[in-house]
Amino acid sequence: MNSELDKNSMVFLPGWGFSAQIWHAVCQKINMDTIKSAQCLSLPDQAIAEEMVLQYLVKNIPDHSTLVAWSLSGLFALKLLAKYPQKIAHLYLVGSTPYFSKCEKTASWQGCSAVFKQDFISNYQLDFLTLERNFLKLVTFPSTSPALRKAIKKHYMLEGSSHSEVFYLQYLFEQDHRDIAVKNKTKISFILGDQDAIVHPQTIAQLQENAFNVRIIKEAGHVAFLTHTDKFLEILTANLDCCASLAKTI
Repeated sequence: MNSELDKNSMVFLPGWGFSAQIWHAVCQKINMDTIKSAQCLSLPDQAIAEEMVLQYLVKNIPDHSTLVAWSLSGLFALKLLAKYPQKIAHLYLVGSTPYFSKCEKTASWQGCSAVFKQDFISNYQLDFLTLERNFLKLVTFPSTSPALRKAIKKHYMLEGSSHSEVFYLQYLFEQDHRDIAVKNKTKISFILGDQDAIVHPQTIAQLQENAFNVRIIKEAGHVAFLTHTDKFLEILTANLDCCASLAKTI
């Protein structure tokens, strides 16, 4: 068993449009003997600039935390790691990638196309209800369970268009943090579903080819931590033990 001095706080961050409470059920199952504390932290709801988000995270995340970032929040977590490395002992990117968009210069890096990005943001601003319905289908794919969709909708906080959420969408589609990920490879682990409708399969292959620590949950999508909770916790716990052992050898 780790001593109190060896333990880190664990902080869970949500994806676009969701409150941190989407992590609550997972957080409740974490073995508290392995960590100092567990916290579900939402992204700030009035942010319109990257530095506003980073300063919020710096203020609310203890130093040397284990950070578990889902989807959009993974991009901010990577930037936090680059600018404030003392905040993160290890970063788990869940259903997340250093670059969500298709790279026009490198055909092997797949992601959201320019047309998809433009349509998504326009639909959010002009036809919010249709966008919400389609987005929740993407997030829950491959599951078609109405119960799952209903469960996660409880944590979907958007009620209409806002400048802050447009900023978050633009950040999601525009930021390329692949260089940050490469420079901090030993502090990053990916936990991804093999049927994620948002993280492209070829992107997963690229991460593996570049020797990142990538763990795949079979038959899971973007919310693998909810649909395959036991497997997710098994991977997270195993990685926690490995990272703790590695830290003691450095």
